[in-house]
Amino acid sequence: MWYTYTMTKINFCNLYTKTNIYNMIETKRQARMLGHAYLFVTKDSMTEEYITRMVAEHIMGEGAGFDPNSDVALKIEHGNHVDVRVYPRSSDVILVDDLKDIIYEAYIRPTQSQYKIFVLKNFDDVGVLSQNKLLKVLEEPPTDVIFLLGCVQENKVLQTIRSRCEIGRLADFSDSDITQFLTANGANNMDVVKCASGSLEVAYKLAFDEKFNKIHTLAHDLVYNLSSSLDAAGYARRIIDAKELDTLCDEIVRLLHENVSIAANNNNMTQFKLSSKIMKIALVTKKKFLASGNLNILADNLILQILEAKYLCKK
Repeated sequence: MWYTYTMTKINFCNLYTKTNIYNMIETKRQARMLGHAYLFVTKDSMTEEYITRMVAEHIMGEGAGFDPNSDVALKIEHGNHVDVRVYPRSSDVILVDDLKDIIYEAYIRPTQSQYKIFVLKNFDDVGVLSQNKLLKVLEEPPTDVIFLLGCVQENKVLQTIRSRCEIGRLADFSDSDITQFLTANGANNMDVVKCASGSLEVAYKLAFDEKFNKIHTLAHDLVYNLSSSLDAAGYARRIIDAKELDTLCDEIVRLLHENVSIAANNNNMTQFKLSSKIMKIALVTKKKFLASGNLNILADNLILQILEAKYLCKK
């Protein structure tokens, strides 16, 4: 099951042909040395969605190569290609029934194409036991089968899985690429490009999703502007109004991720410790929210813990 995004496909195709992953697949295809399993690591879920689909279309193009307007590509896009199977099929995460289907179908030869492709999206959300179930088929892959695994957090994919895949880590898109992409999709505000830190999905949401824009602003204010307990009530109201505490926590982590790397490289241990501490607070808060859904209490705790972290790092 492909997700549906409102952007035009052709705009992403133009980006895909500039990527290191396109070059990787094209080189392998030309040399007739395509591997049996690939793990693609991207910066966000939207990019992962499109990269795995583009690669499936690229491989299935066979002699013609990558043509997003071909009959084969359109069949893949609409989920009608019999030799391209996309998982998860009916939810956001690969389920036990999906795994059974994958293992069974892998041993059935392709019917219309040279290859049979299995696209496994959001693979970093697959549990350890479920990942282990796929090991045998990856260790002893059937003839003419190619697995395309997509993820954002590579460290959540088992080393035993990674060692059996060729890994393509998508390089960040340049500000120029993102600007061209947003312009082609009708965006007017290009100030969002700098805020996206190379993430196509974040840039797209900031340009077109007003609700996400407010969450981004709130995350930025919590990280950089929250300084006093006198502001706590106002921030709590904003968090409760936003409702999506899990998305807010994700955005806090994303904002600070680059800070951690810069602080470490500059040997700025105070900034490194503060950023790392707030990231941990956000991750724990998200986990608790998804488990209990108690927004009011968790909103207050998030604010107080961030204030405490800032205070302790100033001492």
